[in-house]
Amino acid sequence: RELHRRGDDGERRHLFSMSPPQNSHKRARRRRCGGSEFSEDEEARLAGEINFESVLALLGGDDDDASRRHEQLTLVARGRRGVCYRAGPLAIKASRLATDEGTWLARCNAFGVGPRLVAANDKAFAAVFAEGTFIGRFLEDTADPSRARAVLRDLLRQCRLLDQHGVDKKEWTACHRHVVVVQRARGGQQRGVVLLDFEKCAFSARPSNVTGVCQYLASNWVATTLNANFGIRIDVPALRDAARAYKRWSPSSPQEVEKCLSSTPQEGGKFAAVLRALDLGS
Repeated sequence: RELHRRGDDGERRHLFSMSPPQNSHKRARRRRCGGSEFSEDEEARLAGEINFESVLALLGGDDDDASRRHEQLTLVARGRRGVCYRAGPLAIKASRLATDEGTWLARCNAFGVGPRLVAANDKAFAAVFAEGTFIGRFLEDTADPSRARAVLRDLLRQCRLLDQHGVDKKEWTACHRHVVVVQRARGGQQRGVVLLDFEKCAFSARPSNVTGVCQYLASNWVATTLNANFGIRIDVPALRDAARAYKRWSPSSPQEVEKCLSSTPQEGGKFAAVLRALDLGS
């Protein structure tokens, strides 16, 4: 009985004989690449779910300019807890966890991680918009192996910074939605990626940022794409051992985290082993 259900025509069919949902491969690709599509009806519905006063307040100006400022907003993405808009060079996120996420973003900005925070209130925060391509689409579309390697090394470098500061960002299984590949960042300096979504951050004596990204890169689709497009061959057994050794090195207390903010030869060697297992050099 569990292997049967009724099709669109009302006939009872065996599950294995039913065709997959139409355009399911396109939806899967959008999930991998971080893409989103919004209809006019959905935009109107989302507009009623958030507190626009808190969003418009971040744009400044008088109350008489509210309608003009409202027209500046462009819907970019929505999640389970919030909605993100673009207003010129700014990204504005309205969320139930806006206060916490704004605080964490400010902390991570202090050591060069995340988009630069501009303003925040209890309902929303504004940061510099990360102009670029989600990492999933980047890996599919780019044809430059050296650029791909530089991007992945920068991603791991920023994860290492988070580990060193005892910040566990989490949600690395959704890396395709939380990592944007950019050309240039602060001060015009070239940078590989910008990390997004800090709402689930927490202090941890055993942060899992580097190991979390390793799991994402070793997943079937990503590993296959890296090999086919760039000749990057991940040694999964060696990566497993290197990640385990790196994890064991992680400071066991907040006090040790403070002592290890600068790289040590021991930690540097274990991180280099992770890079070698990922075929990204040392």
